Amino acid sequence: MTKMSDRLHYAYSCDMDQPLQVKIGSLEGKFEKPDYETILKDPSLQYCITIQQQNKSQSIGDGVGSMGSSFSPNDSLCYDLSVECVIFSDFRRRPATITTSFKAFSTRLNWNEWLTLPICYNELSRDARLAFTIYDVHDKLEKHVIGGTSIDLFSKRGVFRRGMYDLKVWPFVQGDGANVPSTTPGKSLFDANSKCLMPRLTKLGKKHRAGMMNKVDWLDRLTFREIEMVNEREKRQSNGLYLNVEFPYVHHENVEHLIVYFEPNADQYTYFQPNPSLITAPDPEMGLDNLVEAKHHLLARSSRIAALRFVYCVNWDLPNEVQQAVRLLEDWSPVDVDAALELLSAKFTHKAVRRYAVTRLNQADDEDLLLYLPQLVQALKYEDAMQILSGADTSFVQELTVLSDKSSRAELNDNSLLKQVENEFSSDKSDQLSHRPSVASSHQSIEDENKEHPTTDKSDEMDLATFLISRACKDPTIANYLYWYVKVECDSGVQSGSPLGEISASSPTHHQRKPSGNVNVVPVSRETGANNVRIMYTAVLSRLSKALAKGGIEAKRRRNQLLLQQRFVNKLAKVSCAMVKESGNRKKKIEFLQHLLTDNQHDDLINFLNLDSLPLPLDPSVKISSILPEKASVFNSANMPCKLVFRCVDGREYTTIFKHGDDLRQDQLIVQIITLMDKCLREENLDLKLTPYRVLATSTTQGFVQFIDSQPLRDLLHDWNTIQEFFKNYGSDANGPFGIQAEIMDNYVKSCAGYAVISYLLGIGDRHQHNLLLCRNGKLFHIDFGYILGRDPKPLPPPMKITKEMIEGMGGFSSPLFQEFRTLCYTGFLHLRRHANLFLNLFALMVDASIPDIALEPDKAVRKVQERFLLHLSEEEAVKAMQQLIDDSISARMAAFVDMMHDVAQYLRA
Repeated sequence: MTKMSDRLHYAYSCDMDQPLQVKIGSLEGKFEKPDYETILKDPSLQYCITIQQQNKSQSIGDGVGSMGSSFSPNDSLCYDLSVECVIFSDFRRRPATITTSFKAFSTRLNWNEWLTLPICYNELSRDARLAFTIYDVHDKLEKHVIGGTSIDLFSKRGVFRRGMYDLKVWPFVQGDGANVPSTTPGKSLFDANSKCLMPRLTKLGKKHRAGMMNKVDWLDRLTFREIEMVNEREKRQSNGLYLNVEFPYVHHENVEHLIVYFEPNADQYTYFQPNPSLITAPDPEMGLDNLVEAKHHLLARSSRIAALRFVYCVNWDLPNEVQQAVRLLEDWSPVDVDAALELLSAKFTHKAVRRYAVTRLNQADDEDLLLYLPQLVQALKYEDAMQILSGADTSFVQELTVLSDKSSRAELNDNSLLKQVENEFSSDKSDQLSHRPSVASSHQSIEDENKEHPTTDKSDEMDLATFLISRACKDPTIANYLYWYVKVECDSGVQSGSPLGEISASSPTHHQRKPSGNVNVVPVSRETGANNVRIMYTAVLSRLSKALAKGGIEAKRRRNQLLLQQRFVNKLAKVSCAMVKESGNRKKKIEFLQHLLTDNQHDDLINFLNLDSLPLPLDPSVKISSILPEKASVFNSANMPCKLVFRCVDGREYTTIFKHGDDLRQDQLIVQIITLMDKCLREENLDLKLTPYRVLATSTTQGFVQFIDSQPLRDLLHDWNTIQEFFKNYGSDANGPFGIQAEIMDNYVKSCAGYAVISYLLGIGDRHQHNLLLCRNGKLFHIDFGYILGRDPKPLPPPMKITKEMIEGMGGFSSPLFQEFRTLCYTGFLHLRRHANLFLNLFALMVDASIPDIALEPDKAVRKVQERFLLHLSEEEAVKAMQQLIDDSISARMAAFVDMMHDVAQYLRA
């Protein structure tokens, strides 16, 4: 016989930093089938695998039983049960949960698995509780609750649980650890008058293990065997389930220790005064407005970007939040037009947010809208496709639906949709192209047209597509560029992973919307995602055509001019292809090109010698009357672009470069950004004499580039040795700096600074002296933007392209003009840095535009631009960083070596 121990070994819970462990043993007892009322409350119970196994057991054994019959989970049946453990501390659920691993049961539901919980002993509160939930699966592979139970981790005396416990499982509910008392208590309360022996035997067993009873080995073995039999008998009689769990024993130096809850400084007294010492008095200002608080709210809500930050705080998936947010959105100060572009990105697809952005865009004038138009066209991909399609007429949408349905079985012809729109542009029988009115013969002005066909301002109800079409109907320049930007998207489509994967009743917005009218659109499979976007953009072209057709004479004439421009570009493309295929040297190709421009037998509507005041697609403000074939030329490059000289209606000449075989969309984007940067700098009273020439992509393989009379820097240095000698030849002035006109030197220094900063911010690569051009008036500018965002085919490129010859053109490193160049770089960089959000928003809208260098890493494109603005630095630190970048660019030896190798390659190629 072992004597009782007179010593108690324990440890404080606050000193235990080990993770908590619990062992999931077996599930025993009988499972009560739910009654009809329970199944009516939760119909998914009928799909529970456990219920189905029970029915199977009854049909095999006793036949069909009543809903009140029960069965044992230890029958030889197939189960997929799991136990989930959740910690509750301070009556709050801890986020992490632990679940038993899968185990194939044979005849006994016994996991016998130790689980390590993501919490330590010293992190537990006094009321910590462990909740267990037993899950089964539906026949649809969904989890379903079989039952739950819970147990306090500390006893009423503050001792942590140890040893084995049989916890009662409450059917069809999750384990409750938050309520006091718990609705799923696992331990039964001890009642001396109860006939149930399990609680009493459990308490006696605890006393025996704690050494509070004398231990007799032979008698203990018999007693524990009898206790197990009593427990098994009472479990069967209770007709319930019991989950066996075990908590570990803690030993230190082979001595068992108890874990006692202890909280440091918990016994300190807190004094409070039962009666207040201050005497309250009536306040006559109680209930009046707090002027300080009102001022705070006024200042906070008057910020131009406050509404933008507010939109980010809303969870647009919750209807209650959306309802309040839409109501509160108008209470904030309206955001600026450039900030509204961010609300049109893929981050915001809710209708209310995008409509709000459209209302802000409606405040922009036509000039600003043109600067953002390429990005607005790209933002159509994030609009509700059903909304855009519903704006077209029913027959058009139905025909597109048929085409979409066929394209899922066979490849859709890329040109079929565009031919559909071209037919719509030329289908107006009342105004045939052969009888089109000229600019001079149009007797009805745009103002008269607006009176005849008034356009009400309903921007609050407009989606983005409707807004763009309405503005295009009011301004011919917007109509021109909108047509060509959308036309290019129709030609190119997008990748299958674009945001507009399907055109169906499931729209890109959070809330599904049906098109107005009786328009039925057949869902399109994801394999035809590129065709879906092409269909959407083609619908925009169709709506633009119909909107212009409903206008007056001026609108109809504008509509016909767009079709004439399309035929004009198509004919130029045929001429360019024929010229490239013609054998012979460059001189023969030029002669053949001039012959093709003179020959007009192939198209009676487009006569290159009589274009009848056709607006030039590159610049619709330029009305061209003819092409001058004798001045046409061909550049000596791989794709052999054509130099075309147009005669304008005012008698002047306008020179362009028509490229066939090149994708000009990336150049078009960079020139657009340069134009916008020039506008921002001018608004800050800083004119850096930039030359944002015009670029227009008319398809993915062709387009126009404005020709600027200039000379490549390499050719200029070859002919004149220095830049100053070149300036002296065309603008000498004895009183000017270095004998050159002051205006020329001013243009040169400012343009060098402007393009140095811009080329750094946009990460323009492949800079050499053949794509740096210099005009006679001193303005320097860059061309050929085939590498952007830090990409460069050459090794170790400098941050900026600043050559020794360029600095010598300013008078050398110690000249005042070079110091002015540095100052202009700092000032221009700081000004553009203040508009960084605008440029980041524009690039964010172009991530799905199939721009080559953006498409390589679309998720990093915006971040690459953001890093170059150095927004994490103060203005003083940014100036120091810019100074270091200029010094690194000047001292870059690899750039000089690469320029020399490029000159050798150009010489060998020639």
